Amino acid sequence: SLLQEMVARVKPNVFLALPITSDVIKKKLGKLQEEYLAKDERLKEFVVPIEGAHLTLAVFHVKEERLEESKSILRKVFNDHFLGKDMTNIVFKGLGKFGSKVIFAKPVDGLTGLNDLYETFSKELVEHGFDVCGDGFNPHLTIFKGKRQRGRKEKKTKQKIILDNFSEMGDFDFGEQEVRCIQFLSMEKEKDEHGYYFCEDTFNI
Repeated sequence: SLLQEMVARVKPNVFLALPITSDVIKKKLGKLQEEYLAKDERLKEFVVPIEGAHLTLAVFHVKEERLEESKSILRKVFNDHFLGKDMTNIVFKGLGKFGSKVIFAKPVDGLTGLNDLYETFSKELVEHGFDVCGDGFNPHLTIFKGKRQRGRKEKKTKQKIILDNFSEMGDFDFGEQEVRCIQFLSMEKEKDEHGYYFCEDTFNI
């Protein structure tokens, strides 16, 4: 039944990500946010902090008692497939949006490598009985994001803010990010002193 299906869709609590470490990209993201805020201060609540900038590779759920097991599975996948591999830099250019909630910087180069990471890790996780969430892979670097709204009126108002400001997408050039490491991050544990996600493990290429 639909109810069972909904219960089966477990809330994700961890994710694999490529951290954005390029100062050039971070600087340009910050500048873009400032420019839009100067035009419309209503966007303030949509701003995604640059300190946490990352590109999500896979989102899934891990029970506390399987955390160590998941780490060793991920480590093995990484060592078998990606350790020492020459990965193409990810070039971010232009803006994209998901509905009227998310505005992101678009990766335009290095997509084959990202897809490979997503597919290889996801396949192994699913084979070991972990719930990988989401429908497919849509790589993006979030810049503005709306929070979930309860009331319809409230929702419409918030959607309008995004639509008012992003009816036309500028052709921004954000720069490129080297693929040096993959991180296993927690959504629920407290962020570090820099405002970055709690890191369960790091896999250095």
